[in-house]
Order: sequence, then structure tokens, then C-alpha cells
Amino acid sequence: MPVTSEGGDMERSAKLNQIEETLRYLDMPLKQLEDDAIAQDRLRKVLDSVHGVDTQLLQKIHGVYINWLHSADGKLTSDALWVQLVRFAVLLETHPHGEQLRSSATQDLLASTLAPASVPSKTTFCDHSRQQAFVIQLFDAVFGIESTRAMTKRLGVLIDYVRRAMKDYEFVFLRHVAEELMRHVHATRPKLPAASMVKELTQFVNGLPPRQWEKQASELSIAVLLLTAVGSDNSNVQKTLSRVCDYVASGISSQEALPHVHSHLAILASCLEPFASSHTTTPSCSVLQLFLCYRTMNLVFASPKLLVSEEESKRRWSNLHTSVQIAARTDPTTRSTILAMIEAYATEVTSAFQRQMDWYSALLSEFKEKSGGDSKPVLRPSLLALQDSLPAPSVFPVRAYLAVAYDVLLRTCNALSEIDSAVLLRCFSVMTKLEFARELLANPAHNAQMVDLTMQVESLVDTAPNSTLSTLSHLVLAPTVNQELSPALDVVSGWTTLTVGLLFQRKLRVILFQASETIRQDVLAVVFAGLGHGLEPLDEFANRFLLFCVSSLTTFLSIYSVFPHYLQVTLIQFPDDIGNDRVANVLGTIFGALYYTQDEESESRRQQMIVWGMRQIRTRTIELLSVKKEEHDASTRASGLYLTELFLEIVKLAPLVLLPTVAREMETLVEATASDSELLKQVKHRVLEAISQNCEAEKRAWFAAWFLELDAQYPVVSTVSESPPTSRL
Repeated sequence: MPVTSEGGDMERSAKLNQIEETLRYLDMPLKQLEDDAIAQDRLRKVLDSVHGVDTQLLQKIHGVYINWLHSADGKLTSDALWVQLVRFAVLLETHPHGEQLRSSATQDLLASTLAPASVPSKTTFCDHSRQQAFVIQLFDAVFGIESTRAMTKRLGVLIDYVRRAMKDYEFVFLRHVAEELMRHVHATRPKLPAASMVKELTQFVNGLPPRQWEKQASELSIAVLLLTAVGSDNSNVQKTLSRVCDYVASGISSQEALPHVHSHLAILASCLEPFASSHTTTPSCSVLQLFLCYRTMNLVFASPKLLVSEEESKRRWSNLHTSVQIAARTDPTTRSTILAMIEAYATEVTSAFQRQMDWYSALLSEFKEKSGGDSKPVLRPSLLALQDSLPAPSVFPVRAYLAVAYDVLLRTCNALSEIDSAVLLRCFSVMTKLEFARELLANPAHNAQMVDLTMQVESLVDTAPNSTLSTLSHLVLAPTVNQELSPALDVVSGWTTLTVGLLFQRKLRVILFQASETIRQDVLAVVFAGLGHGLEPLDEFANRFLLFCVSSLTTFLSIYSVFPHYLQVTLIQFPDDIGNDRVANVLGTIFGALYYTQDEESESRRQQMIVWGMRQIRTRTIELLSVKKEEHDASTRASGLYLTELFLEIVKLAPLVLLPTVAREMETLVEATASDSELLKQVKHRVLEAISQNCEAEKRAWFAAWFLELDAQYPVVSTVSESPPTSRL
């Protein structure tokens, strides 16, 4: 027995000498200690062995720490040393003899000692590796000592420091650290005071009334994350987590469809994914999973570094659509919440590209690159000119983001669309908002799924035409809050308009024979929304559709409701966005229909509309011919002269009763060019040529007499100066 006692004393003495030697070595200025990795490692070893020593040795270590805390003056630069300070504070709370050394001074110093600047903060919110390392080091510092003492204070230290580190970017932080912390806790669980931790955390969560959850969302979310990691197999823990999950899902349902990333609901949801993913058939968990999916996907809006890859998306949410479908089928409230959420998500995606001009510029660049090898570009001159005036394209990963975002949304909509017709139509509307993404990505699988969804909606048009067509029209005609872009230069909404318009074209028979007059006017408004658009396929579609309306559908659609806007937009686009062939085709079709349409109600109205149309052409012609020489090039004048020829061809075909009126229109054109002798000469030549060829005899005679008066009234004055007299010398 004496031998044993002597051996124990010798062992204790050796440990004491070793620790004292280390402490003497560490008796250096704080700044030097912070820069000395070897010293910090020795300090860590001291703390590893100090739990069994007596008060005397603990006092010496305590003295060293007090000096450091005073020297730090609330500022440290070393992460490792700061973590050691936390470890020592925990040691004082848990050591059998620590009570004698604990003092308010020590605790106050520790509380006022801020974490080093290198600890994660909002300025480094993309650095997930630093965030993970911080949380794990802090967790080990607090719970690395196998003791159940002071559990409330220890959890308080951990929660408080994590709360401070993640301030103002809680959702991002918790999404980054949750998975890694779960793995670390599971690996170290045999050494943890797990039962005591579970008890304390459960009491904290359950003891906090829901009315306080909004104010203390950060603390509560950290506690929930720790509780999930430590007590996942505890039935009481499961009930507690289920309660929090129900609260978040209920909040999403009763408030906005997609709460902001800084909202207390988002913060609380951020740490619940492990629980929600293991309870996929529960409506609340399905709502929560979908919310986390969409919120995490759009973190990239804060920084491209937060982009969710396709691999990560499939790993995290590959089975999401199944749980969403089950929940939506069984619970109408959940179905309504999910539909509202996917609609809000689609709007958030489209609005991001419409509002951020550098992102929009990047999107235009992607479309330009995609159609670079095509004979017919997707972007018209007006959009190309806009791109030149926009900020430089952003580094935003347009294709990578849209590939994942579109895939996640499409899988969700496909799962929901099978439930009933109302859900089908809302899902189609959602996917149509992201049609620009599908066109850019050109993914065969996505294309096939969208074709299938479209065919289902077309069947719905057959069975319920008015309600279905009204909903689809609203997609295009609903007022937008975006003020950055002209509608004619918005490719995001442009692809939506084209998709809806093409569906209308395929269901034209239903529209003409089964839809109400109001619906037909809405359909026409959708087509007009595409006319003159900077998106080439959309403008082509609208022009083709309207030509067909003017030439073949005047029995169903009054020409007076179609041609005025059609004519004006066509003239505005010429010559910058459309060529000679198109303007000739449109003008010829419109006036051909006007001349040969039988207006049973009022012949005078028909004549008024003919004259109004002619004045529109004459006005645009004068605009093109009257541009100052320094502001135009030869092509502008050539376009004006070409439009002059079209105008004259249309005028000479007018009914006899309108000849005096149309003659005044021609005279106005000639008068506008009288100040430019060369231009006047060219215009008068074209007038004479037009009335002399392919003109009815009676009209030709009338125009001939009129032209003689016109020629005399507007003579061409020669600009060539007289030659000087010849010298006699």
C-alpha cells in the first residue's frame, strides 16, 4: 500500500513538473503565443491532462488564463487560442475543484472576449469550410470534457457563440454546417454526455413558448440542430422536432408562400432537413423539404459560390417529388401551400433575371451564343442594341443554375399535375413562366415532359374552353411589377408569350367556335403582345397569326379590331427590325382586306378606316424621308422611297369615292419633300409612275389631271449654278 501511494505521488509529481514546465514555457506575451503553433499545441495537451489535477495546479493554469484575458483586452487573432479559452472556461465549470476558482471576473472577461476576426461572419458567408471547422472546434471545446456538470452553461456558451458567428446569414450558415456537425456528433457520441445534453436541449426547446420563437429563432435553431444530432433515436426528441416542424409548415401556409431567407421561419427550417427527410410522408415535412429545396437553390442569388450543383440536388432532393405528391393528395391545405410555393419560386426566378441587368445581359449572351450557328438568330436587332447598352454580363452561372432549378421545379409539377385539372393548369402555368430556361437548355428529357404536360392542358381546353383559356391569357396579360425592361425587350416573358400563343394557335377552332367574345379578344391581346418583340420566333409567330386573321378570319374577328395596331407596329419596326418583303406583305394583306370587306353596318366607317390607315403609312414615310442628312444613311432614304412606292400602290387602288381624299394624302407627302429638290424629283417621279401603270382608266384620267396641277405647284428647282460667261481672251 505504501508503495502504491509512493508510486502515485511520484506520478503526480512528474505530471505536475511537466505541466509547470509547460506553463513556464507559455509565460510569453499574448501576441507571441498567438503566433506560436507549438506553444498552442502544448497548451492543448495541458488542458487534456488537467482534469484530474488538484486545486494548486489548477490555480496556476487559471492564473495564466487570467493574464491572457487581460492582455487580450477583448481582442484575439488566433482561432485556436480562443477555442482554448472556451475550453478552460468549461473546465472551470466542470472540474471538481473549479468552484473555488470560478469568479465573476473570469466569466465577465470571457463574455467580453470577442471571437477572432477570422471566425466566420457575414463577410465570409460563402466559406463553408471555415464555418464547419468553427462549429466543430467549438463543439469539441464545450463537450470534449466527459462531464455532465454545468450542462446549461455549456450549452449556453455554444449557442451564444454560434449565434454571434452566424448573425445576419443564419440560413446559409446552418445549411453549411448541419450535415458536417451531424457526422461529427455521431462519430464522437460514445464520449459525449448525450443523455444530459438531450434532456437540457429538450427542456430549452419545449420551455420556450411559440410566441418567443420569432425573436429567438437563432438560438432555437441551434438547439434544434444539436438535438437532432444527439437524440435522433429518442421518442421525446422526435415529438419535439415534429412540433417545431409543424410550426414552420403552418407559418409558411398562413403567411407568404416562400418566406424570405432572413425570416424566422427560414432560420428554423434550415436545421430541420435531417428530420424532415426521414418523415417524408408527413404533410408538414413535405412542405418543409420543398421550402428548403427552393430556398437553398436560390442562395446563388447572393453569390455564385453558393450554387447548388446538379449532383448535390439529386442527392438531397431526388425523392422529393414523391413525398410532395403523397402530401398533396391527402391534405388539401398542404396542396394549396405547395402550389403557392412553386408559383412563388417560379416568380422569384424570373424576377431575378428581369431585375438584375447584369444577369439579364448574361442571359442574352447565352441565347446569342446558343443561336450563333443558326441561319436565323433568336435575338432581333432591337435586343442586340439593348444588350450593347446594358452593364457587362455578370459571372452569374446562368446555365448551371437554370439546369438545376428547372429540373427540380419540373419534377415537382409533374408529380402534382396528376391530382386534378385545377392543379394541372396551375402547374403548366408555373412551367410556362420558366419557358425561357427550357429553350436555353434544350434538354430532350425536359422537352418531352413539357410536351406531355402541354398536351394534357390542350385536352383541358377542349372540355372547359373559357376558364382554361382565361387562365392562360392571364399568364401573359397580367400586369408586371418589373420596371426595368420594356415588354418588347423582355425575353423571359417573351418565351412565355410564345408558348401560350402557340397553344392558342393549335386550339384555334375551339377559340373561334366555343369561346366567348371576351376570350377571343384576350387571345388576340396575347398575340399582339408578341408583335414587334425583340425575340425573333415570337415576332414571327405573331405576324403569321395576324396575317391569317386579316386574310381569313374576318368573319370571326372584326378586321377593325386587328389591323390598326398591327399596321402601326409594322410601320414602327420598318426598316430597322423588318425588311421590305414583310412590310409589303402586311400592308398588301391589310388593305386588300379593307378594300374588299363588305361592311354591312357602315360603309362610311370602312372608308374612314381606309383613310386612317393611309395616313399612318404617309406619316411614317415622311419620317423616313425627312431625316436630316447628317442623321441618316443611304439605306434610310432608300427605305423611305420604298415605303413611298407601297403607299402609292395602295392609294391608287382606293375606291373612286375616296380619290379626292387620297389625293390630298399624296400631296401632303410631296409637300413634305419640297425643300429637297433631289428628293422631290424622286417622289414626283414615283407618283407619276404609279398612276400611269396598272391603274384603272377612270382613275388614271382623274389622277393625270390632278398630277398636272401638283407638278405646277411643286416644281423641281435646279441646284446647278449657271456657267460663267466665256472669256474673250
